[in-house]
Amino acid sequence: MQFSVKSSKAVLSKIAFFLAFTLLSACTEKQVPYAYITNQLSDDLSVINTETQQVILTIKTGHRPVGIALSKTGNKAFISNSEGQEIAVLDTLSMKVIAHIPLDGGPVGIATNNDGSTVYV
Repeated sequence: MQFSVKSSKAVLSKIAFFLAFTLLSACTEKQVPYAYITNQLSDDLSVINTETQQVILTIKTGHRPVGIALSKTGNKAFISNSEGQEIAVLDTLSMKVIAHIPLDGGPVGIATNNDGSTVYV
């Protein structure tokens, strides 16, 4: 595993990677070949190939993304943009943000229900 962080943040990055991968893998019907990591300071999302453990794509999502949840099928990812006061919807097949859902406050945590019909913030 390769990390370019030169401080104690490397440990947190490893923990965040494995936690995000474990949670996202458990939340979908099929195994997804990618891990999705939100990057608050750069306002984007890193897509990591879990086999090569390399970042393959970076996608702008909105202002201060802090959480992510996948639909049951894994075809959509819902990203909470805390300071943008919105949810960004990512089509994981095209790897493009397809919608922004405005909210009355800044979302932090995000989850989907078991059948994928509802997103909770």
